[in-house]
Amino acid sequence: VKSLDGRVSEALARNFLRQIVTGLAFMHGKGVVHRDLKCDNVLVDSASGDLKIADFGSAKNISNTTITARGAQTIVGTPLYMAPEVVAPLTVEEDEDNYGDINGYGKKADVWSLGILACELADHGNLPWPKFSGPGHAFMHIGSAEGLPIIPANLSAELVDFVEQCCQRDPDKRPTTAELSGHALFASETEELDT
Repeated sequence: VKSLDGRVSEALARNFLRQIVTGLAFMHGKGVVHRDLKCDNVLVDSASGDLKIADFGSAKNISNTTITARGAQTIVGTPLYMAPEVVAPLTVEEDEDNYGDINGYGKKADVWSLGILACELADHGNLPWPKFSGPGHAFMHIGSAEGLPIIPANLSAELVDFVEQCCQRDPDKRPTTAELSGHALFASETEELDT
């Protein structure tokens, strides 16, 4: 993102985010969580504008969650993109209907990372956090009750809502990637393409 000339237009950001949501929804449908989603792990075909999610070195298949093989439980990924439940794990019993993963984190952690990625994309590669002295300070901030990203100014109401939905501290309140695909942010894109 930082290598692009100037700030990414919101129309382009919407297009990129739609493609990322589609890719994540596919992965999540197969029971795979990426666990290190960030702009650096999204490849752009400069000729077609198509995006590909890359770097699956931290990914985990959580589709066969059992008592001995639970949802993701290790702290992996890039600290400034990690969801609060990754940084400060809690043991939460959730059921399949709530999109959860038993005794660990899962797909909703990728949704949080998507919100951070959206801020980065919309703000020319700048992350939505204050400057931290190190990863430990970032962990403490993100894991605290006040640890919410600073949403860049001058974004549309739809993009602000998208980020706020993705970055809800309680993973049960975050939408699924399938739900995000119908977000108002992408309705604006459709209207823009129709005119």
